[in-house]
Amino acid sequence: MPRRRRTPRRSCRAVQLGLGYWPKVLSDAGVDVIAYDIAPPPSKNNRWYEGHEPWHPVEFGDPSVVRRHAERTLLLVWPTRNETWAADALALHHCALGATVAVVGEPPGGRTGDDTFHAMLGHIPQCLACRYPSSGSACTCAVPVLWSRVEMVELPQWFGVHDSLGIYARSAEAESGGRARRRFSWPSRRSSSPHNLRSLHV
Repeated sequence: MPRRRRTPRRSCRAVQLGLGYWPKVLSDAGVDVIAYDIAPPPSKNNRWYEGHEPWHPVEFGDPSVVRRHAERTLLLVWPTRNETWAADALALHHCALGATVAVVGEPPGGRTGDDTFHAMLGHIPQCLACRYPSSGSACTCAVPVLWSRVEMVELPQWFGVHDSLGIYARSAEAESGGRARRRFSWPSRRSSSPHNLRSLHV
């Protein structure tokens, strides 16, 4: 697919927006942004931003709001680590026939998103729970690859932070029926017992 050279003209941030700095930057660049959070600042229900005014107007909304904006790019900035709302937003946007997702965050194993989220973005080719049973990862065997990255943009980073901006389009695999994560199979081996050991699906 052709690389995108321009910021999408319209984008929508679903949940956990915080103070809305990214929407502010995009809005200043001429992008029409609708931003949401389950506890928009300066709400006292948001312990991180209570009493602080946002950079950009933030409306109340949970991940379900993305279904009302399928024509817009879904923007997710630093989705919370090991929480499910970001994966929910990806799935809902896909079901609503959304075309594009923009994600600011770290790779799998980093401080953003959960395993289901990264699997939907195509970043986990094999189920980590089956490949490494002691990893503590959730099983992603049945998670379809819904989105495919078409561009990655490097960002200025704080020390020790490894985030970037990824632009994703609907995955061709999902459009053709989807493909779940591959389970790991140990190689076949012979045994002294009358029965050979077959490939083990861990």
